[in-house]
Amino acid sequence: MPQHTLGDALIPPNLNQVAFHLVERRLDGPTGKQQFTPIAVLVRPGAKCVLGKSTDMHEWVPYPELLKSLTGRVEGRKNSVEQSALMAAFVKKTLAQLRSTPTLVLAHAQDVRKRWPWLRNDGLERDRLGVDGGPVQRIGLYGRHLRVVRVADGSRDETAQWWAEREELSPEMEGKQGGGIAMGLWRPGERENSNRVFYSTIGKSGTQSKLTNDDAKLTPHINASGTNAHRPTVNAWNPDLLELTVACLQPGDDAEAWAAFVHQQRFSEDYRAGREGLAHPLILHLARLADDYALPHEIEDAMDPTEPQSATAVNQNAAGQLAFDFDLDDGEDE
Repeated sequence: MPQHTLGDALIPPNLNQVAFHLVERRLDGPTGKQQFTPIAVLVRPGAKCVLGKSTDMHEWVPYPELLKSLTGRVEGRKNSVEQSALMAAFVKKTLAQLRSTPTLVLAHAQDVRKRWPWLRNDGLERDRLGVDGGPVQRIGLYGRHLRVVRVADGSRDETAQWWAEREELSPEMEGKQGGGIAMGLWRPGERENSNRVFYSTIGKSGTQSKLTNDDAKLTPHINASGTNAHRPTVNAWNPDLLELTVACLQPGDDAEAWAAFVHQQRFSEDYRAGREGLAHPLILHLARLADDYALPHEIEDAMDPTEPQSATAVNQNAAGQLAFDFDLDDGEDE
């Protein structure tokens, strides 16, 4: 996992990171099969690998084992009330297992709030946690070690598009209008101890090294160096504005330090995104990758080992192998 620079005084040295995610398929989707499987991904200090579990698992298992368990999974149809109840029970059980150790929960708002309503804007209350749709409760009732950060991105245009003023970044641009991309953690307005909302931005993707900030698809123009910057056939990637809401903290915690910790979890040298950053903190990134393995397949009653394997069997074997081969390209085309 990415290392942070905040020190043990601000962030506990033995901190667990947990991300909740919903693995879903719609009954009226391309596969014609429904799936609703809440999962959790855990990074535990000292563990040899990333861990995970789903609603039907009592203990944490290695992350690749979780991915393989999702392949070919078909579940009975559940309505929204049943799904919300399943999600609430899973969250409660998971938090109870981690009660005795410092734990940071990360939840992607657009992903899980439909079955965890507390994560909606009208559900959040400072340092009060709601799980099952009932009254919110003081975070202390879940132990003295739990923190929760809600992450929201540009899905459904919920966070604004953004840019940095190049005049401030480059003295040679003084007096000229120009936009750029800046990496960092931002707070709205003046610094206040009561502020709990921050914004995280990353730099331009390394896969877009041949593109400049002046390139445009629609408007023919010449950039400052005299080069034609009209590139209508080239796909470009714009970094998202990530909103970090530090919803629940323990007494004495510094909200800005916890937001900075989450921001730094977007930068891992183990991933191709590397210095440019991931779209989400790494633990959420790993949780979202589980969707790629939740594919249906038919289970054959019997298989003759002397016969060539069917396409179904080959897909099952491939799923077991691919569980160790993550897709690390986090870029998005516009």
